[in-house]
Amino acid sequence: IDDVTRNNFIKKIKKKNYNIKNLVTSLLKLSEFDVNTIKFIRKDIKVSELIDASIEKVSSLADLKNIKINISCNNEDMIYCDKIWEIEAISNIIKNALEHSNLNGIIDIEYTDNKVYKKIVIRNYGSTINVEDQKHLFERFYKGSNSNSDSVGIGLSLSKKIINMDNGNIYVESKDDKTEFIIKYFKKI
Repeated sequence: IDDVTRNNFIKKIKKKNYNIKNLVTSLLKLSEFDVNTIKFIRKDIKVSELIDASIEKVSSLADLKNIKINISCNNEDMIYCDKIWEIEAISNIIKNALEHSNLNGIIDIEYTDNKVYKKIVIRNYGSTINVEDQKHLFERFYKGSNSNSDSVGIGLSLSKKIINMDNGNIYVESKDDKTEFIIKYFKKI
C-alpha cells in the first residue's frame, strides 16, 4: 500500500476509534443516570466560565469549520449547578450546533436572567431541524434526518438529563435556517 492510502486508512481508523470511545463513555454516563449513581456537586458558577469551558471542549471542530462563536453574557452572572456536568451538557449542544452550521459561519450564545429563570440560548445558522425531528430530538438514540453519519443519538439525550438534574429544561426551535437550543434554569422560590 502506498503512503497516501496508508495514511488515509490510519486517519479513518483513528476517527472510528475516537467515535467508539465517545460512544462507550456516553453510554456509561447515561447508565449511571439510569441507576441513580450520579452525585451532583452544586455550587454557584459563573455563566461565562461554563460557556468558555464548554466552547473549549469543542474548539477544534469550530476551528475546522472556521466558525466564529459570539458570546453575550455578563461575566458576573451565576448559575447554581454542577459545573462538570453542565459543561458536558452545554458542550454537547454547542457541538451539535457546530455540526449543523455552515462553513465560515457563526454561532451566537446569549444569557439572560429574569425573576423566574436564567436562560442560555445557543443559536446556529445553517440546516434546520424539521418539526417531526424536533419532537424526538432529546430521545436516546434518536437520529434526525439531518444528523451526522457518525452520530448515534446520545449527546442531546445526555444533555437533557443533566440540565433536568440541575432544575432546568431544554427545548429547540428551528426555522428559516436558524436553530435555537433554549436552556432555562428555574430559580428556587
